[in-house]
Amino acid sequence: MNRPRFDFWPALSLLALLAALALLAASGARLFSRPWLTVSGAELRAVGVESRTVARAREMLEDLAGADLLRLDLEDLRRRLEDLPGAAEATARRGGRRLIVELRPRLALARWADGGLVSARGALYAGKSALPLPVFSGDEKRAAEMAEFYHSAREILAARGLAPAQLDLSAGGDWRVVLKNGVAVYLGRESPHGRLRRFARYYPQAAANYARMETADMRYPRGFAVRGAAMDESGAESETESETEAGKQQ
Repeated sequence: MNRPRFDFWPALSLLALLAALALLAASGARLFSRPWLTVSGAELRAVGVESRTVARAREMLEDLAGADLLRLDLEDLRRRLEDLPGAAEATARRGGRRLIVELRPRLALARWADGGLVSARGALYAGKSALPLPVFSGDEKRAAEMAEFYHSAREILAARGLAPAQLDLSAGGDWRVVLKNGVAVYLGRESPHGRLRRFARYYPQAAANYARMETADMRYPRGFAVRGAAMDESGAESETESETEAGKQQ
C-alpha cells in the first residue's frame, strides 16, 4: 500500500515567502512612520541685523532640528522670526535637506499715524525714519492689507505722474487716498482698485477745469464728483463742485 507523499519544499517556500512579506511589512511600517525628510541643519544668513536678533533666531532654528522639513510651515516661521526684537525682515526656504533663513534690516514703507513704522510686508514696528514716507491710518490688524493696496495704488497713479502721500482705511472699510498734490480721493468700500484706476484715467480732463482740485469722490456707479477752486475771468478762485461721467464734464 502506497502512503501519500508530502513534499516539504513547497511548504517551506511558502513559509519563507510569508516570513519575507512580514519582514517587508514591518520595515515599511518603520519607514513610513518616520518623516521623509528632516531638518539636518539650518543655515542662518544675517547682514546688518542686531546681534540679539541673530542669537534669538539661532535658538529658534536649533529647536527645529529633526523636524519634518517638508511639513514645516515656512510662512509661520518667517512671521515668528520677524516678531523677534530688532525689526528685521526674514525669508525662509528649503535647500536640499537644509533650512536656509536670511535676516536683513527692515525697510520702512510708511509711517503709522499712531506712531511707529510699517514695513513693505505691512508689519508694524517701533522706529523712526527721516525719509519722506507716506502716512497710514487704520486698524493695525489690516496693516498688511494696506501695504498691499499702497503698492498697487502707487503703480496706478504713477502713470499720471501722481503719488499717494496718505492712505486711510476707516473702521467700516472705506478707503481714502490723499495725493502729494493735496487731492483727497474717496474710494469707498467696493472695488477700490477699479475706482482708483478710473480716477487716474480721467484725472487730466477733470483737473483741467480747476485751478486747484481738492477732492474726488469715486463712490458713484459710472462717474465721480469733484470739488475744488475754479478760476474765473478775473483770475480769482472760487469754490465749485461738478460731476464727471465717463470722462465727460456734466
